[in-house]
Amino acid sequence: MKDSSPSPQVDVIVERQWHIGIHARALREAGMLGTVYGGFPAYRYLSQGVPKESLSTQAWAIYWHEICRRLPGLSFFDVDVPRAIANWTLQQPRLNRYVACYSTVYKYLFPTLKDRGHILILERGSTHPENYFHQIQRGLKEAGLPYLEKLPAEYEEEIKVGRLSHFVVAGSSAIKESYVSRGYDPEKILLIPYGTDHNLFAYVERPTVLNRPLRMACVGSIGIRKGLQRLLWIGEWAQEQKIDLEIRLIGPLEPECAILLKKSTAVVHCLGVKKGAELVQVLQDCDLYCLPSYEEGFGISVIEGMSTGMPAIVSSEAGAREAVADGVDGIILTTFQPDEMAKKLSVLLNDGKKRVEMGRAARKKVEANYKIENYCQTLRTEYQRMFALVDRMGNSLSTAVKSS
Repeated sequence: MKDSSPSPQVDVIVERQWHIGIHARALREAGMLGTVYGGFPAYRYLSQGVPKESLSTQAWAIYWHEICRRLPGLSFFDVDVPRAIANWTLQQPRLNRYVACYSTVYKYLFPTLKDRGHILILERGSTHPENYFHQIQRGLKEAGLPYLEKLPAEYEEEIKVGRLSHFVVAGSSAIKESYVSRGYDPEKILLIPYGTDHNLFAYVERPTVLNRPLRMACVGSIGIRKGLQRLLWIGEWAQEQKIDLEIRLIGPLEPECAILLKKSTAVVHCLGVKKGAELVQVLQDCDLYCLPSYEEGFGISVIEGMSTGMPAIVSSEAGAREAVADGVDGIILTTFQPDEMAKKLSVLLNDGKKRVEMGRAARKKVEANYKIENYCQTLRTEYQRMFALVDRMGNSLSTAVKSS
């Protein structure tokens, strides 16, 4: 006989993460959505599709933080936004038993909630903090910028608090493996690959012959982590090969960008932040998508670009390599050195028919594996598996870290 009892409700604590709309929609469709507690203005979440009736926000901390950031004289009075969100959440009278936490709020939330009988779910869009740190330091080193060898104390503390979680939600196998390799129980990691709105990011077939430069897009907070130095290496190599290539950066620029862009001869256009229909149009106007990140749990912008019909060029460190069949619907690069680019990029950059063929395959990949519907179904399955595991283990349920 089929169990018709209602599913447990999951509360979600979030800052301003881009994926919260899709996540909340998936939980709602599965009948599992409790309340989304957000630390930014309500319109940020409503515009992403979080249901109004399931939303509770407290934005004073981020408003005050922005005032202090713009007026340096007030910096002494600045607030730690994640800590403020956590403190506000802890005052809520009706937190559900299951609490899923995005971003860094969990550092301040989990130590208190662990003693209140809650099931703590750590939502991870990035790899384990130790991976995250060392991969970015390698990027700084390769770019000729100052870097650190030793893991800072704040990372050690983040790792310590993360070990309080009962479950980890991983958006890619790369994230999952980074936790399993550090002693986390695979059974307590919910693998839920991301999805995108393939109707919004509609397919457009590009011309095979261009009377303009080839356009390569990269979306996100542009800097070392996103692999800006590697992008510039591609642009400089293309110049040496007499390939007319321009790189289009879409999103905010990190402070180190000015140094790297000034040193490079690559042709780069900084388009700023684009959202919604404007972002779709920018992607449809480009020919290739590139995410050469040093650290990237997945990178949903990759499947957004692929959905519009662009082959994707990704680094072997990016979790989105899982979405790319090398040589079929994109290219996976490891060294970003001239010999590798000559071997793997030359045909793609010089052959319009090959780009269109791979762009069609990229769109098919998204339609088959990365639609929002795929994400929603996988979330339902993995969360139900979690609920069953909690019921089965009862009082013997332990954290996601294996006992030594």
